[in-house]
Amino acid sequence: MPQILLVHPADDPDRAAALAAKLSTPGGWSVTPATPEALAALDGSTIHDFDLVTVELSLAIRDRGVLLKDLTATRGRGPVLVTARPEACADGLAAAVADGATGLAVVDANARGLLESAARLLGEADQDTARRRLLGTLTRSTSVFEIGNDPALLPPLVARLQESVTLFSLSDSAGCARVGVALEEALSNALYHGNLELDSALRSRGIDDYYALAAERRVSSPFRDRVLRVTEELSPDQARITIRDQGPGFDTAKLTAEADDPDDDAEFVVPSGRGFMLMQAFTDEVSYNDVGNEVTLVKRRETAARVAAAAA
Repeated sequence: MPQILLVHPADDPDRAAALAAKLSTPGGWSVTPATPEALAALDGSTIHDFDLVTVELSLAIRDRGVLLKDLTATRGRGPVLVTARPEACADGLAAAVADGATGLAVVDANARGLLESAARLLGEADQDTARRRLLGTLTRSTSVFEIGNDPALLPPLVARLQESVTLFSLSDSAGCARVGVALEEALSNALYHGNLELDSALRSRGIDDYYALAAERRVSSPFRDRVLRVTEELSPDQARITIRDQGPGFDTAKLTAEADDPDDDAEFVVPSGRGFMLMQAFTDEVSYNDVGNEVTLVKRRETAARVAAAAA
């Protein structure tokens, strides 16, 4: 039975209890809540024995991320998942990943993101090492995925693409986690803003209405017939992942202009300013086609990325 340590603020026990209940439901996971004070009383070997540790974002970024940095150093390759509320800012999420978080989960009323991220990280921790060694002998690979508008397929697709980054040794575990965040944002944008043509403004008015409209459009014409085409091109030097939706696209110049304005308090709406910033921060190159319905993310091998940056 997987053991999960849930680190939460001492002044919000109700939220901790709700998250613990959600995590205990799916597969018989055992959840141990702990405040930062209780965490400090645990020795390193005890913390390392947990299969997964979750940390509330407010704690992860407090005191320049000391708690999160200490946790990731203690656990080594053990996954640490940072949980955040839907209104969390991009800077806080970026700081958490930079400080070593293995994954991020934005927790809405249904805790869907938390459950999906926890399942993915627990699954990754239990991967078969022989299979990984075999796949690690690949020298070049191209894969094309065509998926319908099913959000349940996005987490396993992200995990599959992250696996390629790891197998080709393009980055360490922290870099792979950052790529995962960028891919989650790109795929969500393509699905919800591209194929389903949902406006970010609707999400700010109510998450339930946003997902209700998404569910309605998934079975309505013309949205139900659209697919996401994801092309992965791998070489020893880089991973190039192109995500194309069948929506009408958007004005990419507007996105660039808004993302370049740090004083603009508006939640970027085409397709997601926060998502665009995270994609730029966590990969080496982000580019859109002229129509705005195709984005390409490039993750270079660490040494190759440094050479490219020096030549720019």
